Amino acid sequence: MRWAFYNRLKEEHPNAGTAYGYTAKNTRIRNGLEEDHAVDAR
Repeated sequence: MRWAFYNRLKEEHPNAGTAYGYTAKNTRIRNGLEEDHAVDAR
């Protein structure tokens, strides 16, 4: 189900991508951003 949703999303929004927790955390730390769900989701 997850991949069906993702594939449909990619059709409408080609720049959409996936991320995993460790990737979001690493990016947040590198950019000096606060630890917040909204920051990680963005």
